[in-house]
Amino acid sequence: TDGWTDTNGDGIIKFVFVNPRTPPIFWKLINAKAEVHSAEYIASTIWTIILEFEAEVGKGKVTAVVTDNASNTKKAWRLVRKNRVGMVCTGCSAHGMDLLVKQVEVFR
Repeated sequence: TDGWTDTNGDGIIKFVFVNPRTPPIFWKLINAKAEVHSAEYIASTIWTIILEFEAEVGKGKVTAVVTDNASNTKKAWRLVRKNRVGMVCTGCSAHGMDLLVKQVEVFR
């Protein structure tokens, strides 16, 4: 699905940490249905989860954030980068490809 809702209509944010040397770690699922989907909320939530994860694995271990490509998440990237110089924030290429394919199907 796209945006904040899953197939049940719940507004969720999933946090998965990935390292090339280990299997992906599903960290947390947050129900954000009642929240305003602002860049400030997104950035605050991302940063809180990063700090929580790094408390377990070591400070500075999170070096990148991957999200969807919405304008509010892109603005959140700038806010996250203010907390850590050098943090890489990028949109999910699979999400972008999914959106592109949906647009192509519309024109068929």
